[in-house]
Amino acid sequence: MRPIGILLLVGFAVMIAANWGQQLYYLRTVNRLANGEQRPGRILVSGRASGRLRGAVALLIVRQADDVVEHALVMEGTTVFARFRERPELAGPAGEEPPEALSKAARTAVANAVAHYRRMTTRPEPEPEPDARSEASSEARSEARSEAPTEAAGPS
Repeated sequence: MRPIGILLLVGFAVMIAANWGQQLYYLRTVNRLANGEQRPGRILVSGRASGRLRGAVALLIVRQADDVVEHALVMEGTTVFARFRERPELAGPAGEEPPEALSKAARTAVANAVAHYRRMTTRPEPEPEPDARSEASSEARSEARSEAPTEAAGPS
């Protein structure tokens, strides 16, 4: 094998190891946050945003009783060395616009996390009860179908 091939293999191995390390870091951070904030009425939601050069991930702990973000972490960056940072400025009502001090990717990730929270906590609208007239007309149609003459089978 030529030296360039060995160099490429080593580079790929380092890249895979760094990516795996970042995934473990993410998993540990989510577990630490979930275990530390494990109280009734609290939901952990995450959001992500990707861009050409920079991406972001937001983790929010939201209190369901009044839709307030109690704890927020944001990770943004371009490399596997990006780390979560506490963002106390995100604490407050969940529907608020994220502060302009955050990067565009971080604001998008926070908005995505809030949208996930809304989808999780929104109850579907109950289906309207059918009108008495529509029930009667559907019953009449089904009776008419059952009373309709059936064609007799021809000679076999």
